[in-house]
Amino acid sequence: MEDNILKNDTKIIGKKTFKELHDDFNVSKQLVKNKLMNRQFQGGDMICFGYDKFYDKIFDSLRNKPLIYLEIGILQGLKMFIFSKFLTKALFYGIDINIDNFNNYPHDNEFKKRVKDISLVNTNNKKSTDSYKNKIKVKYDIIIDDGDHNPLSMINTFNSFYEKLNDSGIYIIEDVRKPSRLKKVSKFFNKKGIKYEFMIDPTQFERFDAKEKGNGIIVIYKKDNL
Repeated sequence: MEDNILKNDTKIIGKKTFKELHDDFNVSKQLVKNKLMNRQFQGGDMICFGYDKFYDKIFDSLRNKPLIYLEIGILQGLKMFIFSKFLTKALFYGIDINIDNFNNYPHDNEFKKRVKDISLVNTNNKKSTDSYKNKIKVKYDIIIDDGDHNPLSMINTFNSFYEKLNDSGIYIIEDVRKPSRLKKVSKFFNKKGIKYEFMIDPTQFERFDAKEKGNGIIVIYKKDNL
């Protein structure tokens, strides 16, 4: 499998890109201190690692579809908020090990109306994930895992939530660092025979040392694995 490496920063004519939405709503300038990790986030990792340019293409045809979106690891919910502006008819669900960050953030009322549930869930705890799945009976069109970035956690989360994805749905794992995290996660998918794409923006390479090439995303289209 070859990496899907971004070569052109193409702009979708007549529509807002994720980067433009970040700028419009000033999200990229909202530096939020994460006390758990002792570092700052600049509107999430979407812009920082160049995922936005991939997301423009992946989700463009879904902008006006009535979708159900689940985000795992929401922090303050800024990425979910931007997705709500891109996916104009989607409903949103989110889970995290600390939902106070989300609940205490001053989100606008229009966004709040489209957020159907925010729950405290530890995806490394089967009892916790089973309890959530018993509570929330919906199936999702989009699942984005931005939770614990340990490869084993990525695998555990996939094992717990992939079954909750609709047959036409998209499952994405963010912050898959190449090669350390990618090696372990890709080995799991290859063993399972699961088709996936790894996408990475090379403009971030210089920020990492010689051993690590940067953070990318794994994208799984469930229809390709039926």
